[in-house]
Amino acid sequence: MSRIQTFIQEHFTNLLLLFVAGGFFMLVAELLLTHHTDGIQLVAVIASVAGLLFALVGLFSRGKASMALVVAFLLLSVTGVIGVLEHNEERGGEREAVATVRVARTDNAANSRANFQQQPGFRREEGGTPPPLAPLSLAGLSLIGAVTLVSRKEKVTENAESLNASVA
Repeated sequence: MSRIQTFIQEHFTNLLLLFVAGGFFMLVAELLLTHHTDGIQLVAVIASVAGLLFALVGLFSRGKASMALVVAFLLLSVTGVIGVLEHNEERGGEREAVATVRVARTDNAANSRANFQQQPGFRREEGGTPPPLAPLSLAGLSLIGAVTLVSRKEKVTENAESLNASVA
């Protein structure tokens, strides 16, 4: 067990970045599988791919490059917040459309369930739309990536260590 702990402690930052990359990969897969690619929805796919790339580049970055990635991750996290706002706007319009269809159905009892399901705005309960906070997974992964890179301990060269020792 101590070998595993030692390995994790030595490679903690890179392991976290791999998990962040895996999270972004799963997010890209989910967005593509649910056909989340129309119009402004494509922003989520592009942002998720960017997050995946940032995490992978972060594995090899050091110094100023890491700090640039931190800024990129922070900017990327904003897309998740924008996604929540977009989904909430979309839900408002969807509720109105569903309510209109329901009123039309009650006014005309002759409509069968099959016809009702084909009406615009019909939403199956089991499929539904994503929860209103689903886009925050993009923001959360971005913030985890930023914090991980900020917390990385840079290896100090032997010359710098000997210089610090002689000053002390």
